[in-house]
Amino acid sequence: TNISVGLEFRRVLFRSDLVIEGAKRIVIIECKLTEVEQGREQLEKLYFPVARLVWPDKKPLGIVAARHLSKCPDVRGVETTLKGAILAAETQGVIPILHWMERMPL
Repeated sequence: TNISVGLEFRRVLFRSDLVIEGAKRIVIIECKLTEVEQGREQLEKLYFPVARLVWPDKKPLGIVAARHLSKCPDVRGVETTLKGAILAAETQGVIPILHWMERMPL
């Protein structure tokens, strides 16, 4: 488990908010206050391609952890636990939103 991972790819440094490395998958969590769609776009266009190059034998999964859902276009994909968000990403092939309601860090 890495709290923050910096990856250098083509002389550009990418720094994700949280990466959890498992035996078969890489879970990348992008934390946002409200900008859920921006987080999804970063995962799809930036972190997933790099993760596929760095860990070619592991499936990348993405989660957007959001503190507020005011800019969330669809609350049907919202999970309230990290376990639920990872399960949704794995089984449904989506980038779920983890509604982080706690005051403590993720």
